[in-house]
Amino acid sequence: MVISVNDENFKEDVLNSDIPVIVKLSADWCPYCRKFAPVFDKVSAEYEGKVKFIAMDVDLSPETPKEYKVNTIPTVIIFRDGEKVNEYINPQTEEILKNFLRENLN
Repeated sequence: MVISVNDENFKEDVLNSDIPVIVKLSADWCPYCRKFAPVFDKVSAEYEGKVKFIAMDVDLSPETPKEYKVNTIPTVIIFRDGEKVNEYINPQTEEILKNFLRENLN
């Protein structure tokens, strides 16, 4: 299950999470983001309870992407214990996303 957040609730839902979080930064107008959305949703179901999956629209919430220096979308960022662990730009396939999660959650 993917949860939508904005600049106002980012700290509560992401940085204060007791489990690892992966945040997808995207926008409705971005064709690569639209292509990646079903992949993100599918993988979220497989990791339910182990990783929190978060979506953020960069147009509606510009402060958080600016803080984390996100210049390209889609970008996914993994957070653990309130800290950024790693990011991946344009992760288009399920295999890429799962590998990214495995590499950064161990």
